[in-house]
Amino acid sequence: MSKGLTDEQVRAEIKLLSECPEVKLARAELRQRYRERQRLYTLRNLAKRGAELRAQGKNIEDFRAKDPEDEDELLIAATEGAVPRSSVSGEMRDSDISFGTKGDSAGFNARYCGTSFDNPLK
Repeated sequence: MSKGLTDEQVRAEIKLLSECPEVKLARAELRQRYRERQRLYTLRNLAKRGAELRAQGKNIEDFRAKDPEDEDELLIAATEGAVPRSSVSGEMRDSDISFGTKGDSAGFNARYCGTSFDNPLK
């Protein structure tokens, strides 16, 4: 007598659970959490890149587009060759560019933004 599930029982339970409303709800929550984390990583990378640009003596006026068509070129230059997933539609979102950095967020904020979550006024 076998103590485990048969392959057929496993497939049947997977099918049943895949259609379960509770599983769909939990998946939606998980997707939301992943999107939020990806946005955090993107914003961390942008803060780091902004600090590098500031150290090079650049400011926001250096990147103001004179012509609306130049905006696409500036976005490409700012991401240093990253290809957005939505480039086919021509739209760009923060979540399109995925550069991640590791580390604690308080230390990151203190290094690149001059603040930390422990003391945001610091």
